Amino acid sequence: MKQVIYLAFLLFSTCAAFAQTNDSIPCTSIKIQGPRNNSVDVGSDATLNVKSFSKEYLKTHSISFVWVTDNGSIIGANNKSSVRIDTKGLEGQQVKVAVMISGLAPNCPTTETVTLDVVKPKVIRTEQRVIGIPRN
Repeated sequence: MKQVIYLAFLLFSTCAAFAQTNDSIPCTSIKIQGPRNNSVDVGSDATLNVKSFSKEYLKTHSISFVWVTDNGSIIGANNKSSVRIDTKGLEGQQVKVAVMISGLAPNCPTTETVTLDVVKPKVIRTEQRVIGIPRN
């Protein structure tokens, strides 16, 4: 009888552990999408977006965002999945931008950082007019 109880306990605990691991929601990696090559022309606004969560996920989960920067300034609200950074007067400097996300599972990563280079726009002069060149 003790063996049957022990076997039942072992079977129950194994099934419970299996169900617990399969029912848990996996962590989503936080990805920030920004300007190409993480480079922005001086004086232009840099727009950054968190691209980790679907619209359906955001509707069913209480997720909140807080953006911070060490240089430049945030334009508008900093509590959405996207943010705009003003780069006026920052030529040749870097701007570090971080997003902190609350409302995720307890063991999931909650922050991500990106560094932007603020550069002078490239210009080519021709005989007739000045043409800006897009960055590669």
